[in-house]
Amino acid sequence: VVEQLGSFHRDEKVMEALLAIIAKGDASYRVEAEAIESYAKLQPPDAATLLPTLLDRPSHGEQIRSAALSGLGKQPDAAGLETLLQWTKRGKPRECRQAAMRGLSDLAKNVNLPDATVERIVSTLLESLKGEQRRMQQSVITALRELGDDARPALPVLQALAANDPSDRMRKAAKEA
Repeated sequence: VVEQLGSFHRDEKVMEALLAIIAKGDASYRVEAEAIESYAKLQPPDAATLLPTLLDRPSHGEQIRSAALSGLGKQPDAAGLETLLQWTKRGKPRECRQAAMRGLSDLAKNVNLPDATVERIVSTLLESLKGEQRRMQQSVITALRELGDDARPALPVLQALAANDPSDRMRKAAKEA
């Protein structure tokens, strides 16, 4: 139910109801995370300030932090860019890093960013490929694929993966990207 509330774009009553769940929390991490994601989909004016404050909330499988990071990528401006870039770095939980990568690709699709900013996003994603486990590499490849033509500077790296990676799955993903 909470997930579906995210389809009521710009509805003030829905935003208030979701904000109440977010403020109070919920016994279910999943419900709380869905409230955050639905709220972010509605693009309320306070999202850029609210969502980063939720990054200190622990939850099983990092559901809450991941929802907040994904939500930053759904906003109509780049206010969450630095937060997303920061959360792609080593030392952050894997689930959060993956959510931040998805958020970056969403942000680049949703917001008209300067070329230098898009290049920074691509460079950050490529840095996340180096020396990482397969799941993280797969998330990077997916984020680059979602960027489309904006990820063109990553082509040599993707082509090398497609040709040389020992994993059939990674070669296929890199080729498709």
